[in-house]
Amino acid sequence: MSTGDSMFERMYTVSDEHADKNGVLKVATLMKWLNDIMEENANSYGAGADYHLRRNLAWVLAEYQIDIDCLPKVGEKVKVGTLPYSFKRMFGYRLYRVCDEVENPIVKGKGKFLLIDIKTKQMVRPAPELLAKFTDAKKEPESLAFPKWNADKEKQVTRETMEISEDMADANAHVNNAEYVRIAETVLQGYDLSNIEGIRVRYKKEVFPGDTVSVAAYTGESGLVVTFEKDGELVNEILFQR
Repeated sequence: MSTGDSMFERMYTVSDEHADKNGVLKVATLMKWLNDIMEENANSYGAGADYHLRRNLAWVLAEYQIDIDCLPKVGEKVKVGTLPYSFKRMFGYRLYRVCDEVENPIVKGKGKFLLIDIKTKQMVRPAPELLAKFTDAKKEPESLAFPKWNADKEKQVTRETMEISEDMADANAHVNNAEYVRIAETVLQGYDLSNIEGIRVRYKKEVFPGDTVSVAAYTGESGLVVTFEKDGELVNEILFQR
C-alpha cells in the first residue's frame, strides 16, 4: 500500500531468525526486505521481474547507500518502504525508508540500478513505455549522488575462498545482492555489526552459482570493508560504517 507521500510500504516483524546473537536485525535481512519491497512495488506498476524477463531485460543493482539510525530488535514491527526516484540514461534510482511502530524513520537509503539486456549483457536505455509505468518517479532525468569510498588494503584482517552455491541465486540466475551481505556478516562474525551507522555497497560484475570467489575483510577509519574477487577481478565491495 502507499502513503500520502507515495512511498510504497509493508509491515515486517523481526523474528529470532532475522536477528543476530544480540537480538538485533541482521543487515542481510534488512537488505532482503529492501529487495522484497522493491519487487512488490515494481509489480504494483505492472513492471516486475516477469515483465522484464519476457523482454530479456533485468535491473541490476549497481550501488546502495543505507544510513542507519538504529536497527530494530526481536519482536519489534517496522514499516519498510520504497519509491522510484528517477531514471537517467541506463540508470534507475530508488529511495528507501524504514520506520518504527510510531512512524519514526530509523533507516533511510537510496539505490542505483542499471538496466541490462540479459542475453548480450549490454547496458540498455529503458523504453518510453517502460518508464511510463513508474508513475511516481520524476518525469525529468535526474541522478542521485553516491559518495566515493575505498578499502584500506594495508589493513586486511581475513581472507577466504568459497564456491557460490545454487541457493544464493535470484530470478536473474546471478548471486542475489543480499547474499553478499550475508556472506560478509559471516566473514565478520567476530565483529559487532548491531551498532553500525550505515552500509555502502558497490556491485561491479555478476557472479553465478559454481563460481569461486575470494572474500577479504579490511579495517579502516570509515569502518569494515569486505571485498569479493573472481579470477583476480573485483566484483563486489561492502562498507559497514562505524
